[in-house]
Amino acid sequence: MFKDRKKDKINALFQEAKHVDGFTLIELLVVVGLTVVLAGVSMPVYSNWGFATDLNEAENKVISMIRLAREMALAGYQNSNFGIHFDGQKCILYQGNSYNQNNDNRVVDIGSGLLMETDLNENDINFSQDGQPDHVGIIKIKNSFSEERVINVNVFGLPLN
Repeated sequence: MFKDRKKDKINALFQEAKHVDGFTLIELLVVVGLTVVLAGVSMPVYSNWGFATDLNEAENKVISMIRLAREMALAGYQNSNFGIHFDGQKCILYQGNSYNQNNDNRVVDIGSGLLMETDLNENDINFSQDGQPDHVGIIKIKNSFSEERVINVNVFGLPLN
């Protein structure tokens, strides 16, 4: 009798196991298809976010370089003027009254896919030892999607965005 009850329990478990519902192939294909569609729709959103982040990072690099040149001139470092030369994708910190590519200059690349344009004379801002710039103007940083950031350098040599 004890063996019969045990067999009945085992048979009942097997019967339950046979009737356990699962996912059908069609259900799995629908879920996979929806996942692919959602991923395809979200990719452009995230890639545009990445381009905006690159633009913001480049803007911060340029502003930092302008501030550094002004501060070095104000501090009288090596009793010299300092300036920034803007060259396409590069922001170049130089020492002296004018940019010379043969000198030992500090170069910061703003990133691929970005381009700088200025309305500055010879694409330069040079700071005298009192912190005054020789030019005021606008620096534009653009990406390939026609988004841009504009930095204004005022008469005090301060970059404003």
